[in-house]
Amino acid sequence: MKRLALWILVLFFNSFTLLGQNAPNADLLTDSVLSELSVKEKIGQLFMVAAYSNKGESHLNSLYELIEQQHIGGVIMMKGDTANQQEVLEKLQARAALPLLVGQDAEWGQAMRLEDAMKFPTSLTVGAGSQGDLTYDLGVALAHECQRYGVHLSFSPVLDVNTNPQNPIIGARSYGSDVHNVQLQGRALIAGMQRSGVLACGKHFPGHGDTHQDSHKTLPKIEKTLEELQAVDWVPFQKAVEANVASIMVAHLNIPALEPSGRPTSLSKGVVTDLLREQWNYDGLIITDALNMQGARSFAPPGKVALEAFLAGNDILLFPEDVATAAASIEQALESGQISLERLDASVRRILLAKEHSRAWEDWRLAQRGELVSALRTLHPGQAERNQRLAYALIDGAITALPEGNAPYPIVDLLPKFAHLSLGDTEGLEVLNSALDHYVEMPHVSANEAGLAAAAQADILLVSFHQNTTNPWRRYQLTGAEQEAIRQWDALGKPIYYLHFANPYGLLTVPKLNAPHRVVLAYENDETAKALTAQKLFGARPTQGRLSCDIAPWGLAGDGLESESMGRLRYGPAWEVGVDDRAFRAIDSTVSHAIAAGATPGAQVLIARKGQVVYEQAYGQHTYGGREVQWTDLYDLASVTKITATLPGLMQWFEKQPLLLESTLGHHTRRLDGSDKADLVLEDVLAHQSGLPAWIPFYVETQATDSARTYWYADHAEPGYTEVMPGMFVRSAIRDTMYQRLADC
Repeated sequence: MKRLALWILVLFFNSFTLLGQNAPNADLLTDSVLSELSVKEKIGQLFMVAAYSNKGESHLNSLYELIEQQHIGGVIMMKGDTANQQEVLEKLQARAALPLLVGQDAEWGQAMRLEDAMKFPTSLTVGAGSQGDLTYDLGVALAHECQRYGVHLSFSPVLDVNTNPQNPIIGARSYGSDVHNVQLQGRALIAGMQRSGVLACGKHFPGHGDTHQDSHKTLPKIEKTLEELQAVDWVPFQKAVEANVASIMVAHLNIPALEPSGRPTSLSKGVVTDLLREQWNYDGLIITDALNMQGARSFAPPGKVALEAFLAGNDILLFPEDVATAAASIEQALESGQISLERLDASVRRILLAKEHSRAWEDWRLAQRGELVSALRTLHPGQAERNQRLAYALIDGAITALPEGNAPYPIVDLLPKFAHLSLGDTEGLEVLNSALDHYVEMPHVSANEAGLAAAAQADILLVSFHQNTTNPWRRYQLTGAEQEAIRQWDALGKPIYYLHFANPYGLLTVPKLNAPHRVVLAYENDETAKALTAQKLFGARPTQGRLSCDIAPWGLAGDGLESESMGRLRYGPAWEVGVDDRAFRAIDSTVSHAIAAGATPGAQVLIARKGQVVYEQAYGQHTYGGREVQWTDLYDLASVTKITATLPGLMQWFEKQPLLLESTLGHHTRRLDGSDKADLVLEDVLAHQSGLPAWIPFYVETQATDSARTYWYADHAEPGYTEVMPGMFVRSAIRDTMYQRLADC
């Protein structure tokens, strides 16, 4: 009862605790909880084990055992889906005597681990498209998603300066190779995330950016001097410490300049305690990288490696393979005096404070009542539209036209013939094809003889490469066959535009282009990137992205051509131009009803505002049972003019006179007085059911003879003439003649 009463007291004061600062009672409550824990319970708090929401009851039972017998302090959520993760966390928190601190790799959102979560742009994209403001917003959005799925600690941002293009594990997870940009973006994300109530984690200290090996598979070696580390790799971490980042993850690296023995940095007291804790005065959580990675496990067996990590100075032992053995090893070290109780208490105290400074206690309380899932869904509802707008802005800002090359950018002339070759993962390619065809219709081909033949007939060539960007480790390098296809197109000597919808480091596998060329880097391969890249290529939108990483010889970090919009028609979401698209929902049903009622066999609906098309859809057939209506169909000018010239004025008029359509033509003009046309109802005229002739060719009489043309037309401005087009003027009296013809028909 004593412990239960204490937990209730903690929960009461927890509502006054703010992330990033100690509330008046936070230290007192944490110390009170700490004083109640046994040695075994304290040791258990050090472990954050892997939990999956897609592995079933057997896996859950093993976690229950760790919670109840080993008193583990947290879980890192791995693969699964969003609903199952919420449900699993409710079950786990309900079994725990103390709140579990829940962590998750969420660098580009929960999609990094959960199959049905939204994927945000990767860090290299963010580094190219944000000056820090959008990154702050991203931190806020990522925090909301974490809280929605029961996560208190996001293992982000990645603060590694990726100076090695061959890095197999960091790459697109980094903000780039420019140290200033990396630290700027990292601090912005930390601020947005932690001010929104989620703990951030800077990783992978002391810097994993200059490696060509993967620490999941081996122990990478970094041959850098202390001065080099200080000048580049450490800067983002030092700035994060200044920004009060809640935690720092230590990587498994072999850096002789820091640890001459070859011991992994994650197990090095010189790195963790002497450098990070004492020299840098960092008092936040220090977390190991996953202890099941080969970079750590090759140094010692599972139970021993956790002890070595704790001896080095780490607080949280992440992803241990054998908790029972590891806990026993730490307990033996306590009994032998190898570890002091004060040292153990210091780490546990930091872990308990982290729970105070997040929603861990509140989530635990809700789980005890079986209310966590419902609360998560109520307190943190989905914000898909806001997230999509943010992702849209990041991608829009990131798309980069590289200065290297000499083909004009953007493309101004639309008269030449174009051909488009697509390579890589071409699923969903129709989005790009359609976006390109909005400006110039062109053949979209594959890398074969037919495709090469189409290129030979074209004047300008487009080549696009596509990566499956669900995660940055999918193939982003060109195959030998793809490289050869590009060489064949390049050999034609025609201007070639290469569009890279992939990790930018894939450009290193693109063959040298000898023909006039331009490279446009889109970073992502989603619908937004495809649609926006096509519009920027043809000058409908400005381009302002800057390369976030060095990719010699194509470009260096900071490179990028800036271009302004040429004023061509854009395509995009309605919110971008201040339109509420909820009214669009009635369009489909209205048009479908019209087709079913026999009012029209088909239709095309296009809505544009401020130079941007926000809705475009084709319906039905040209004639009943005839050819399908396509958005590429062309219409005669007269038919289009009836709508574009008449309808806007009619709509404005209707707002002032709701009975407008029921009135007669004679009500609006005296010119038809005395004729049978004055009694025609306006709605009947507009619906083509008034009995009027289909058309009256007024112009024929004006051009019937030379004298008629001389009478009616002039090639310069004169009194009594109206300009109908540059260099052509017609007698203004023709209006009276036209009304008379209408009355007499």
